[in-house]
Amino acid sequence: MKKLFNFLKNHPIYCLIIVICVVFLPGAIIAKPQTESKLIIRALGIDKAGDEYQVSAIAFLPKASQSFQENYKIVEGKGRTLYDAVSAAAKETGKDIGLAHTGIVFVNDEICQEGLVEAIDFLVRDYSLGNDTYVVYVPESTKELVEAAHNLAMSSGIHLGDVAGYDERKVVHGESNIESIYDSAYSPSKCSLMTVMEMSEEEGIEPGGGQSAGGTGEEQSGGGGEQEQKPQKKILNEEKILILKEGKKALILEPEQTKKYKWTKSSNFADALTLENYSDKNFKNATLSLSVSSNNVSQRLSFKNGKPIFTFLIKPKLSIVEVNQDNLDDDIFIDVSKFETEKLKTTINNKIKNEVYDFIQTFVDANTDINMIYEKFNAEKTSQFQSFLAGLENKENFLSEIKFYVEVDCKIE
Repeated sequence: MKKLFNFLKNHPIYCLIIVICVVFLPGAIIAKPQTESKLIIRALGIDKAGDEYQVSAIAFLPKASQSFQENYKIVEGKGRTLYDAVSAAAKETGKDIGLAHTGIVFVNDEICQEGLVEAIDFLVRDYSLGNDTYVVYVPESTKELVEAAHNLAMSSGIHLGDVAGYDERKVVHGESNIESIYDSAYSPSKCSLMTVMEMSEEEGIEPGGGQSAGGTGEEQSGGGGEQEQKPQKKILNEEKILILKEGKKALILEPEQTKKYKWTKSSNFADALTLENYSDKNFKNATLSLSVSSNNVSQRLSFKNGKPIFTFLIKPKLSIVEVNQDNLDDDIFIDVSKFETEKLKTTINNKIKNEVYDFIQTFVDANTDINMIYEKFNAEKTSQFQSFLAGLENKENFLSEIKFYVEVDCKIE
């Protein structure tokens, strides 16, 4: 025993380990799992109609099983405030709210029209909810999308949170989470971007696992009838982007406009460009599909006669991946380097330039500074920019007073 005390005296770290084990280990062994007291919400849909919030949540419910499939259930709640609605949903299962694992939040059109930042105040203040939780705009009912997302996860293992993360990297090219939306509403640009998802009867991914909405039994007609089934709607994600200004809906970019917007953002993700009816010494009335492997975008800021000039400097790298034309010959498949003619480069440069100019007109007309023009001028040309703003009758309309230019220098690999 004496040897033991001497050993512990000479090695106090072991004493600390013993104390920690005695104090904390028994409690850790007998403690109940958190899922017994917390409702683990993985996805949350928020609808607002009038003065009432309605939430639909995909909740994880632990269940003994010999398979590796997770068990999810949809819970719903209503309330005068968002907190009341979420609490009502949690009470269905006799548990407290658990938002620590919530990966995606869907919001409907009315919320974005009235003010998203004010509506999600509870989520902003809830410290258990991660700041990187994606926020997705749904034009109509989020309840319907949440139900479809639940069916999709259960039938295929695809989670819309992963889809939203992909969109943030490849479509929005910026953060579209709770923290960024809140911060952007009070930034000089006042603008933020969100992915758009919706339900469609024609296009999209089949959720699977759903029940038909055509009734619970037979429709009686005369002596009998047949069960009428309503086609199941699909989840549509076609690269639309919602632009918020001061936390409110300002503009929706359609897929074609989104493609033009992406030319103004640096990216290392593959994209696509198509040239139709193109002819040169190698091609004749061909349709060329080009893969954009990367896009390097910078800007040049200057002033002329007190007016700011913003120039987009765009340097994409492309490669020809498909050629559609009549009378192809063998040479077209052999020496790829010969395709990089000045005419092809000029055609690509002009196409990109025209698309960017068209997009510039879109965001100037909507007065939405989604490229953070204000922040860039204010950081690099502070005194000149502030003098320019001071001379404006309405500082909010500064975008319309800026001269924009676009320079494109593509490289064909």
